[in-house]
Amino acid sequence: MMIEENVRLLIPEGFEDDLEIITTIFNETKEVGFAIVGEDMHPDSKQPIIRIYLLANVDSGWMFQEELQAFAFWNYEKAQSFLSNLPTMSALEILMIMNSHEETENMEPTADFLS
Repeated sequence: MMIEENVRLLIPEGFEDDLEIITTIFNETKEVGFAIVGEDMHPDSKQPIIRIYLLANVDSGWMFQEELQAFAFWNYEKAQSFLSNLPTMSALEILMIMNSHEETENMEPTADFLS
């Protein structure tokens, strides 16, 4: 997977104002793309949320196809840690987080899975 910052994203009408596009990630052949979107992502946030959207390649750029997953974090630092690890996480690691098996040193889940 590679992070790509210079991509033409076609933002859907009505895309919520409180959402921020953080980055995009693509496979090596650029056939599959994801938009990583943050909600309430600031250092004093009580529960930042990271949403992962599947992107579809169209003639004029990349459009949002569907939301794949949303994760709510206990604090901004845990959300930032997840973001830095996301491009290199295995599918099994993501499944563990989705099922609340990822634990911190305090035995608290890092993230909650939002459906």
